[in-house]
Amino acid sequence: MFEKSSLSDFLHQASLLIPESAASVRAEFERNLKPLVEKQLGNLNLITREEFNAQLALLERLREQLHALETELDTLKNNKD
Repeated sequence: MFEKSSLSDFLHQASLLIPESAASVRAEFERNLKPLVEKQLGNLNLITREEFNAQLALLERLREQLHALETELDTLKNNKD
């Protein structure tokens, strides 16, 4: 999921789009938007990069095993004939 520092940086950059003349609005924007965004991101079914990479590695091993089994099955079928 989002790292807290990345989210804070993103929200800070977004708040800089608000003119300096509205400094109180800018501070309120950052303060109120952060919990809202964190809550919405928490509601999503997201996984970390590490979890994704682990599942990807598992899928690759399963593909290799499937290929080996298919090759073995083909060999057995050819020997039967």
